[in-house]
Amino acid sequence: DAIRAEPKRLAANYEELSRTGNGKYGYFRAGCYASRLKPFLEHFEKEKFIFLLQEDFSPETFMSTMTHIQKFLKISNERLTPQNANPAAASRFGWFVGPYWKLKRTFLGPLYRVGISDSLRKKIHTFLFPPTAYPPMDESFSKTLRQRYVDEIQALEALIQRDLSDWMN
Repeated sequence: DAIRAEPKRLAANYEELSRTGNGKYGYFRAGCYASRLKPFLEHFEKEKFIFLLQEDFSPETFMSTMTHIQKFLKISNERLTPQNANPAAASRFGWFVGPYWKLKRTFLGPLYRVGISDSLRKKIHTFLFPPTAYPPMDESFSKTLRQRYVDEIQALEALIQRDLSDWMN
C-alpha cells in the first residue's frame, strides 16, 4: 500500500521533504541506488568510493569485507565481530506499542536510559518485542518490484562493476 501511495505522498509533501532532506514516503525511490549515486559520482572520483552490498556482510564474508574496508580507509586491521543490530521483532502486547514509544519520547526517556542498565533495558525490550522472522513477501508483489527495479539494477551493475543478477531473480 505504501509503495502504491508513494507518488502521491511524495508529490503532496515535496516541499517539506526537499527542504529537510527527509526520505519519508520514498520507499521505492530509496532502492534506486544507481540514481542516488549518480549525483555523487558527478562531483567526486569513483576511486574515492567503496561500494558494498548487504550480502558483503554475511557471516561468511564479514571478515574479508572488514579487511577490504580497512585497507580502503588506510586504517589498521582491527578484529571486529558481526552483530545483528536491528533484528526483526514483533510486539508481545500490541496495545502497548504506541504508549511505550510515546513514553520513551517524553522526559522519562532519558531517565529510563540513565536509571536502568543497558542489559536490563535489552531484557525489557526483548520481553516486549521478542525476536521473530520477517514475514515472507507476497510472491506476485516481489515479482512486480523486481520488474520495476530492473533498469536501476542494470545501471548499478555498470556503476559499481558487480554482478547483481541475483537481485533480478
